[in-house]
Amino acid sequence: MKTWRPPVPALSLLNKKEGHSRYRLPAEAEWEYAARAGSASTYSFGDDAGQLGRYAWYDGNSGDLTHPVGQKEPNAWGLYDPRKCLGVGERLVWVELLPQQLWD
Repeated sequence: MKTWRPPVPALSLLNKKEGHSRYRLPAEAEWEYAARAGSASTYSFGDDAGQLGRYAWYDGNSGDLTHPVGQKEPNAWGLYDPRKCLGVGERLVWVELLPQQLWD
């Protein structure tokens, strides 16, 4: 179930429920490292921007619409659409990973 609720309160609830503070959003550098799959190239798949459409939705191929995760190829670590989540989006997508019962 997709929800646009902010993830920080959900993470706080999850930490409280489990009695620790293990869950958090990744720092920008951690997210970038994961998005690049440890690569030093411009993109996780290399430096050829012409290949971007195989791996990501962006202004040039999205039709100004959102698309479900997993329709493009994953990066070398098996993450789908990690760049789609940078900025504001990263805080929204993480909520999809949290169990709905935390909000109940």
